[in-house]
Amino acid sequence: MNLDFAARQQLLEENNILVRLGMLYGFLNREVDILNLERQIQEEVKENVDKSQRDYYLREQMKVISSSWGRTKPGRMMPMTTWSESKPWSCPRNAAIS
Repeated sequence: MNLDFAARQQLLEENNILVRLGMLYGFLNREVDILNLERQIQEEVKENVDKSQRDYYLREQMKVISSSWGRTKPGRMMPMTTWSESKPWSCPRNAAIS
């Protein structure tokens, strides 16, 4: 527990044990509140970092998918005729179309 000099001195100067326990209880409650706040901040930061990493990973996947599907530049699609001519279709001729 980190108490400043004045709080320590006040705690040591108090003769009544019940008052001293009450003061100590207040100091401990304050420490618990601070620790809870730190934990909440760490969890939120971790969630934000996880989300950023997930977004980055998905963007990188999209780049790879785009390049393998024939996009010439990010955001631009290859014309469908060019794409369909470059990709052989493997559908049986007797397949039913519904």
